[in-house]
Amino acid sequence: MTPVKQTPLKMTAFSNSMKKILLATVLLAIGLMVNSPDIYAQAKKPQTYKGEITNLDAFNSDIRTKGVEVTLFGIYLQRVKTQLADFEQNYAKLEYSPDSVQSIINEVIRSNKNEVQANAIDLSQGMAFNIKKFSQASGSFNGKLSPAVEKQVFDLQWTSKNKAPLKTLKAQTPDFGPELEQILVNEANTNALVEALLRNIIFDRVKIRISDGLVFTLSEKDALGVKLGKKLENYILANYKEVLAKKNIDELVSITEVVDKY
Repeated sequence: MTPVKQTPLKMTAFSNSMKKILLATVLLAIGLMVNSPDIYAQAKKPQTYKGEITNLDAFNSDIRTKGVEVTLFGIYLQRVKTQLADFEQNYAKLEYSPDSVQSIINEVIRSNKNEVQANAIDLSQGMAFNIKKFSQASGSFNGKLSPAVEKQVFDLQWTSKNKAPLKTLKAQTPDFGPELEQILVNEANTNALVEALLRNIIFDRVKIRISDGLVFTLSEKDALGVKLGKKLENYILANYKEVLAKKNIDELVSITEVVDKY
């Protein structure tokens, strides 16, 4: 006859005691977590908002009370001001009329009502603008023309008895000092040739840098941002061309920083 296996009573009692201790420890830990002010505060901490509109309640309230067009006008105007200030800080001082900028924004908004409605919805859903960042200056400027610009001055169609000697010096010293550079500019600027050259160089450089910088869109389908950016870009560039036309030779030499630093 096979003997019946008996469970050790002491071992069973010990196991039950351990289970009770572990259960009590877990419950105590849960209670501490629930009642902990730090844990509670962490659970209630709001998530960081990454959309373009930091206060959606205020945005939606403005939409209801002021209307979509007025609300978006304020948003686009602030964005345009930010982009223009960023460009001027890093590249070239622009002269433009704030009233004209506002007029362009208003015109684009009034002429594209469907796109305005679509963008208002996108903004209310937490979307943010895709923006071109203007890089910081990487070079330095010492108040005179770069060797590359000096070479372009030599390539202009000007004649002078001093052109040949200056060319010889250029071959020996690729980058003229202030005195030689002043002589070169004076000799070559017959019929305002150097002025015209510098205006073109500076304008082309500004055009490259500002290109698409005022185009900020919420998505690839955002036609409103593209239309607004292009109209503003055309206005700013036309205005800057007029500004350059008023600069004399000394002023143009000084603002070739736009060419030399970037």
